[in-house]
Amino acid sequence: MSKDKSLETKFFACFTSCSNSTCEGAHTLTAMIYWAQSMGMLHIPFGVHDELDFCDQPVGGIVHLAGKEGAIRPSDRLGKEMEVYADILSAYIQE
Repeated sequence: MSKDKSLETKFFACFTSCSNSTCEGAHTLTAMIYWAQSMGMLHIPFGVHDELDFCDQPVGGIVHLAGKEGAIRPSDRLGKEMEVYADILSAYIQE
């Protein structure tokens, strides 16, 4: 894919799950962003959002803390964060 540049100029957004909250998810996002940029993709970050009551997401994307053995299910708050991220992405696509 990198040689034929088939992903070049495509938009890239990312989210992941992790089992513990010690930067595991943020490091995963960083690795995914690095890969996407090496393919020539345009990373669309999640950013900082004051309109959300409480948001502790990394700027690069969204992380779901799944807990040990995936025991923590996604919350309504995560759903709202995903909705905001989807709105950001749709704004880029519509331009």
